[in-house]
Amino acid sequence: MINPQIKKILIITAGILSIVIIGLIIYIYISSRQPKEEVTEETSQENTEVSRIATKVGDKQIVNATIDDTNAIKYYELNTGNVYQIPASGGESTILDDTTLTNLTSVEWAPSSPYVLTNINNRIYSYNFATQKSYSFPIDVTSAQFLSDNRVMYTFQDSSGLVDLSVSNADGSNWKKIITLTSNAVFLKPMPFQNTISQTLIPRSYRASALRVINIETGEAKSVLEEKTGLNVSWAPNGEIGIISYTTERGGGNLALSIIDKSGFEISRLPEPGTIAEKIAWSKDGTVAYFTKPEVPNTKIMPDDYYGSNLGDFQESLYRIDIATKTITKLSSNIGNVDSRDLFLNSAGTELFFVNKRDNQLYKVNVK
Repeated sequence: MINPQIKKILIITAGILSIVIIGLIIYIYISSRQPKEEVTEETSQENTEVSRIATKVGDKQIVNATIDDTNAIKYYELNTGNVYQIPASGGESTILDDTTLTNLTSVEWAPSSPYVLTNINNRIYSYNFATQKSYSFPIDVTSAQFLSDNRVMYTFQDSSGLVDLSVSNADGSNWKKIITLTSNAVFLKPMPFQNTISQTLIPRSYRASALRVINIETGEAKSVLEEKTGLNVSWAPNGEIGIISYTTERGGGNLALSIIDKSGFEISRLPEPGTIAEKIAWSKDGTVAYFTKPEVPNTKIMPDDYYGSNLGDFQESLYRIDIATKTITKLSSNIGNVDSRDLFLNSAGTELFFVNKRDNQLYKVNVK
């Protein structure tokens, strides 16, 4: 016979257990009736964007930077002209050259030689880090860029306003005039490994421009693409293809992108959005490109307002282009309150580096 006290305890326990079970059943029923939160592409996008905020690399104002296969970054400091090296992961900078250069406005590094081009007091120089010797280009040289074979292409404007496009070695030897241009108001870009140079007018939303290709050996120039307003181009590292940037309508602010081949044939228009060509960076094998995009009101005129510094305050978004599938993927709606220039990837293609025009400091953002 069960003790009355124990019997009482069992009855109370059974009652409590019944209440718990009934409450659990009711909870499960109510939960099953509520709509479940779906993990949408937008939700997933927000989660991945947490790690895609641009961060500073070092603490110096710089002019331009380059990176080698060991992920060592070299740059000129803006205020002093001293040359530094810093790991891509960040950390302490190591000084490579303590020569003071005042009024340094631009720097370009040779693709595979110890040369560098500098613009100091509106005069263009080349410098050989191996021999520590410099060469000053003629005083009337207005621009200079490296070709993929480390030669230099440059423009020379005479008193009549005519502009000669020439090529020489980095030390000025083996000079050769290629062609005379009618204006200096053009964008000239070497087409890597093609022995050619592309030319467009300075991009304007109200002005159409053709894409011209100039043969370095013969000086022959021909238009290879129908005129587009706001036209500019970014060439892949192998020079076989490029991405053109242009406005979708005259006087508008919407930018579009298309893939072209080296002959100027438009292979495919990419889905929106677009950006200006200077904000595109290529992977080494040319299969992927990344770009940043200023997020500005659609009342702005592009690219005119960008070149004229009339965009005001803005943030930038980040995108990935898959060349094979001709698709664009949004990686981040906001990498920060930055204005990126001189973009490049690290050797693994996992981080995008750029100089922020707002503070002239080097930044990086994860793209993988």
